[in-house]
Amino acid sequence: MTFHSIWLRPARDDLRFLESVVTDLASGFNSPIFEPHATLVPDMRRSADELLPLVLSLAVGRKPLDVLVDDVAGTEAYFRSFYAALQKTPTLMTLKQDSLDISGEKDISTFLPHVSLAYGVADHGSRDTEMARMARLLVGRSIRFDRMVIVSSSSETPIDQWIVKHEVYLAG
Repeated sequence: MTFHSIWLRPARDDLRFLESVVTDLASGFNSPIFEPHATLVPDMRRSADELLPLVLSLAVGRKPLDVLVDDVAGTEAYFRSFYAALQKTPTLMTLKQDSLDISGEKDISTFLPHVSLAYGVADHGSRDTEMARMARLLVGRSIRFDRMVIVSSSSETPIDQWIVKHEVYLAG
């Protein structure tokens, strides 16, 4: 069985904007291009079809989320080497809490809401320069997430093999 994740997908205009940021950074860092997203639930060994009714249930009554970018940061971890940290809004944290039944996670204390902007950035000098540039562009900007998607993806799945299987709109 393949692994699946649940992502929050940015609304169309925000998605286009973030795709341009990812493409720009990928060109500069020679890093992969991927769809910008905020991971709600990572790496579950469950089928997309098994997850669909659970995600539909999770989406019922929820409106799109507007979340501010708090910071631009990076770590040594490949998938968190360059990202936009998102504000832990009550609405976002409630959604994460409500997702625990799906994920099997114990609590939300380690949840770091973010949108990755580049993966595997090793050049710290260039990264720091680009982080400062991206911080000026992104910090304080609101990103709207209007969909949850079930994606065939994991930290072990090659990025070019990530596939969106289902999309569920947050329509209220």
